Amino acid sequence: MVAPEHVDAVEELDLPKLKHVIVLGEGYDAALAAASTERLGGRTAGDHYVLYTGGTTGNPKGVVWRHDDLIVAALNAARFGAPIESVEKLAEEAAAVDTPMVMLACGPMMHGGSQWILGNAHVAGATVALFDRANFSAEAILDLVQAKGVNSLTFLGDAMGRPVADAILAEPDRWDLSSLAAVSNGAAPLSDGVRAQIREALPGRFILDTYGASESGATASRIDDGTDGPIGAPKFAAGDDVEVFDPDMKPCPTGVDGMLGRRGPIPLGYYNDPVKTAATF
Repeated sequence: MVAPEHVDAVEELDLPKLKHVIVLGEGYDAALAAASTERLGGRTAGDHYVLYTGGTTGNPKGVVWRHDDLIVAALNAARFGAPIESVEKLAEEAAAVDTPMVMLACGPMMHGGSQWILGNAHVAGATVALFDRANFSAEAILDLVQAKGVNSLTFLGDAMGRPVADAILAEPDRWDLSSLAAVSNGAAPLSDGVRAQIREALPGRFILDTYGASESGATASRIDDGTDGPIGAPKFAAGDDVEVFDPDMKPCPTGVDGMLGRRGPIPLGYYNDPVKTAATF
């Protein structure tokens, strides 16, 4: 799937296995509008979701999740990990909420972090405000926060946190951000300097940091309300499903760096890559 302005670039690539190119635009929109709205049958909890990740700098790898595992590991955080009895119970729970939360992910929907914000909203019965611009714009993000009454805004590190904070500090009276209760961050850490900017630009709001991976789901989190002392506090909190190991796979004592491990619902492995699957899972 490619935007019209990038078709020539795709055609210049050596992609012998590429069979189809879907070009976004009026033709695609018309085909989508004409498609059947009937729900596909025959789906099961064991069906798979594949999320491609490059670990920011590496070659893309497809991480294969069972739907049930993904929901528990990554898409139930907005419900604070509460048990899920059934889809019907989730629907009843969502219908009972008078004022559902409005969530906005700043990143593109091809990014796992943004997909998981969307998934958390679905599971929790929340509303999602979609940022549909072709390019990131802090001003457009803030316009959307004001227009849709966004309660939770999610950044992907400094690259999004800094320009949003800069825009607010440059024009503090331009936007009504009274609906915004919290900003979340994942995928890349906020530096201390940008965290300080966000505190200044959005005083009294919670800053929720989460870390994990496409291969692990949400692993640990912390809530910074600006009252716990220096920038960077408090520490991350993880459950008993998380442990840090040394190269010999022995648990590390406090203060020793090691490799993060998580048990419970995890992916089946990397798509068509048994070697990397064995090393990681």
